[in-house]
Amino acid sequence: MKQKKSIKFKLMLILITLSSVHLIGNWVTNNANSNIREEYDHYINENRRLSTLPVLINELATKFDVLTRTRSNETINQIGLINDEISSILESVQPAIQGDRESLMHVRVLSNMHRYQQEKAHNIIIDQQNGSESYREVVYIKNLYIYMNRSSQSLMMSYQGSSSKNFETTMEKIRQEEVSINSILILFGFFSIIFAFMLLKDIFRTLKELSTNAKLLAEENWHLPDIQEIQYKELDHVANAFNKMKEGINTYITELNEKAEVELQLQKQSLMTIEKEKLLKESQLLNLQMQMNPHFLFNTLNMVGRTAMLEDNQSTIKLIESISVMLRFNLENEGKMVPLSDELNALQAYIFIQGMRFQERITFSMNNEVDMEPFLIPPLSLQPIVENCLIHGLDDTVSGGEVNINISVKEDAAEIIIQDNGKGIEEEKVKRILNSEDEAQLPKEKKKSIGLANVKKRLELTFNQGDLMQIYSTLNKGTTVQIKLPRKAG
Repeated sequence: MKQKKSIKFKLMLILITLSSVHLIGNWVTNNANSNIREEYDHYINENRRLSTLPVLINELATKFDVLTRTRSNETINQIGLINDEISSILESVQPAIQGDRESLMHVRVLSNMHRYQQEKAHNIIIDQQNGSESYREVVYIKNLYIYMNRSSQSLMMSYQGSSSKNFETTMEKIRQEEVSINSILILFGFFSIIFAFMLLKDIFRTLKELSTNAKLLAEENWHLPDIQEIQYKELDHVANAFNKMKEGINTYITELNEKAEVELQLQKQSLMTIEKEKLLKESQLLNLQMQMNPHFLFNTLNMVGRTAMLEDNQSTIKLIESISVMLRFNLENEGKMVPLSDELNALQAYIFIQGMRFQERITFSMNNEVDMEPFLIPPLSLQPIVENCLIHGLDDTVSGGEVNINISVKEDAAEIIIQDNGKGIEEEKVKRILNSEDEAQLPKEKKKSIGLANVKKRLELTFNQGDLMQIYSTLNKGTTVQIKLPRKAG
């Protein structure tokens, strides 16, 4: 059996390659910069040491002048220390100027003059001690100091010129090496991206096949052929699960049809009057709950397409996630009570979708920082109210529209207030809603979405209370819908 490929392994390999390319590139750049800094510091330090030579020679001349007048042993010691420091500088600078003939010449000349002046100065000190000092020798040494000073300055200028050229050559070499290495890294990165593109293309092709089969299954084509083995381990697991699910559905449908016939006969014989009333009430609740607006779903899916073309991927992903939350909420909570927190999560997804649709025209806000754990609510009770705000209250709004949702807990009930600043509702219509007028009697254009009367009726059937929803509206100013939600259903 052919070994299947792992998507995770390939993606990790691509990620490691790209990360390595990035890290090596950074290391090359940092190493090049470090080498440049080291070379620069080296040249600066040598220049600094050479710049001290004229100062030391001037100081040596000054001390020698003092010596000729005072004949002090302390001055002799100071002259010795200065000579040692000059000798140290001349010795240390020689390795740095091996490739510079002019600088080497200046160092040799300066070294020779320095040794000669040391010998002459030593002879003069001995002559002073013997009382036979020669004025001519003193003048000669002073002139020698002048030549030494000039020679040291010439050495400094020569080294600066040479070091500048060497530094430029070193920088150019480092830059060339950096460009070469970075070119290789860019090539590796390019091939990694090409490999990733080919991998993703193959994965998307396989996902499209899975999606096509899932769509056919959703259209009740229960006898589809099994999906063939897929080369990627993760997707092959999905394909196997899909095949098993299809087989399970076929088996379940067969059993369900058989059981339905038996149960139908039993229900006709044993169903009591109270059970009939209960089923009627549940059926009425389900009927009201499942009146989902097809126009909203159609408009939302269109907006997903437009957003995918016009905006970045993150917005599209968030939009699709919001649709998934709503659809999952509808499918998983059919015919049962749900926690208030779940209802608000679905409402938040709906608000995000409408926010993407209306953009700057309408702003939404929700304040739900309360403990909602003790409260249950019929699913899709709050979304229709917000939908009515948008369709009937703010449909003509160009900008400045607002929909505010506030949840608070007062005594043993949660109070939910949904408020807009739209056109408002006529007083007569508010009375019809609060009287739960049968929506079948309303004109066709007024039944495009789940109505407020519908929500009120569902709350009454669920909690056996008739005062759980109130409507306050002022024409051209807005509408406020207030819902009181008991802790437990009646």
